[in-house]
Amino acid sequence: MSATMTGGRKNWLGQSTAVRRGKAARLSATLDHGKTLRPFLAFIVLLAGTGSAATAQTPDPEPKLPAGLEAEIASCKADPANRIGGAAIGECLEDRAAERRAELDRRREKLAERLCNPAHTKQLFEGGKTWEALRQSECGLLGKLPGNTASYINMASCEMTLALQQSEALALLEDFANPWCPSYELVEDASRKGEPVPGEAVEIVGSSLSWTFEPTPDARIVVSDSVSGEVVPLDISGCSFCSGDADNCEQDGIYTMREDPERPLFVAVCHKGAHSQRLTLFDPVVRGAEPVVESTGEYFIEWQIQKGRLEYRPDGAGGGVWPEYD
Repeated sequence: MSATMTGGRKNWLGQSTAVRRGKAARLSATLDHGKTLRPFLAFIVLLAGTGSAATAQTPDPEPKLPAGLEAEIASCKADPANRIGGAAIGECLEDRAAERRAELDRRREKLAERLCNPAHTKQLFEGGKTWEALRQSECGLLGKLPGNTASYINMASCEMTLALQQSEALALLEDFANPWCPSYELVEDASRKGEPVPGEAVEIVGSSLSWTFEPTPDARIVVSDSVSGEVVPLDISGCSFCSGDADNCEQDGIYTMREDPERPLFVAVCHKGAHSQRLTLFDPVVRGAEPVVESTGEYFIEWQIQKGRLEYRPDGAGGGVWPEYD
């Protein structure tokens, strides 16, 4: 594409830079006639003069439009609503870039549903904020240099270019990112909410293990293996259990969770002392009697199994997840 420079100063679309509408009307209607207009994202052909001096000159190569932008420009120009040209094309590109950014936000939200590590989810959205900061900084600066219609079109072209690049980068995550997500789930039949019955042998279907609650002299969960005969006592001394809605008692109990049928884990949630509530996670098959997680809230602790992992949030302190991984 070439822009004829006769009969007045033209922008890279071959239209008068004084033409504006809508948002673009705020832009300066004049150009500094002491400077040559150098559109940033345009096909420019340097016009050679006549005679032998002109034929001896080698024209500079035309600047190349970023991938995808040329098609967007052509589409905007083909829209009858933009027949006026000039700033109308910039408005069209700006609006379409905004639509693409909104679509990118929706794609990020959908991708986040596949992630199970909160750190990864945060990193995904922080990446979007970085792109947005780049758009506001670099494209915004381009629109100010020198602040006329041509630079407004260049700014809109910059915004569209970044949206197209961001779409390609996000597509790599959508197609090739494979998060490792645990799939732990609560085993309802092998769990006891509220105050467990002392001495009751609770079978864990699909496993050779069972557990029994012993409240005195020191509270503990006794895990027995019917095949090996091994017995592992899990220390939950200081625990007292309650039922009902008061004092967050609905969270109390001894719960079984597992991903591998042969490797059940135990979550003991109980009250301790005058008003504290404590959560302890045990993995007896791998860690024996050693607690994997222990967290105490000053008054209460909330917990759930979300996206295959244990999440816990004590009051007065930061929460956590298990298992943790990068």
